[in-house]
Amino acid sequence: MPTSLGISVGTSGVGSALRVETETGSTTEYRRLAADSDRSRELGDLVFDAVSLMCAHLVDRPVVNVAYRTDEQAETVRIAAEREGRHVRLVPEAAAMLAFLRTVGLRSEAGTVAIADLGATGTTVSVLDQSTGTVLRSARTEEVSGNALGT
Repeated sequence: MPTSLGISVGTSGVGSALRVETETGSTTEYRRLAADSDRSRELGDLVFDAVSLMCAHLVDRPVVNVAYRTDEQAETVRIAAEREGRHVRLVPEAAAMLAFLRTVGLRSEAGTVAIADLGATGTTVSVLDQSTGTVLRSARTEEVSGNALGT
């Protein structure tokens, strides 16, 4: 029974998706943990709060993949993983999005693809080479964001 856990780190918090394959099919469970406004908990600690929450009922430890946007986010998660004694696979956010599109069958051909991510504090558009997963160009603006659209 393969199990995988995906974690996405963002400014506003941590999203998680747990996928479990069984003989009768697969199920996916989603959760979101909001970041503390006073930042009393590090973002990396929030990642492992999500891991604990999502894996509480599992017998085996799943592979944990963490998508990050910035090097600072990756370092925060890496430090928390060492503290927790856990191994995580850090994946650039754009590569994680491309892997998701491939998994659900929306992208499979060669060429390039543009991926837009409307986050809480900004929007990032990345152009990727689908055959290698390489990010060819990425640009971010904070003028258009989920928080700005919500007001």
